[in-house]
Amino acid sequence: MKKRPRKDKKKPTAPKAKAEAPKAAAPKAPEVKAATPAVQPHAVRREPTVAEIRARAYQRFLSRGGAPGRMIEDWVAAERELKAELN
Repeated sequence: MKKRPRKDKKKPTAPKAKAEAPKAAAPKAPEVKAATPAVQPHAVRREPTVAEIRARAYQRFLSRGGAPGRMIEDWVAAERELKAELN
């Protein structure tokens, strides 16, 4: 079987507009900036990430000899310590 050659379909083009003289730019209204409260660098609070809490809890686990059974206590204490350090 022979393949037929593809016929490219031409898209209709819009007629070209007549060249017009450039119009004078309209005067712009003055920009009005919205009032935003000033944010001070020390006001930014950051929460510890899960990875940071996990690492601190693991440090606590190792510091008490790796004894099992106090995982939640280590996690909560690590989270509390990190929050105090970051804020």
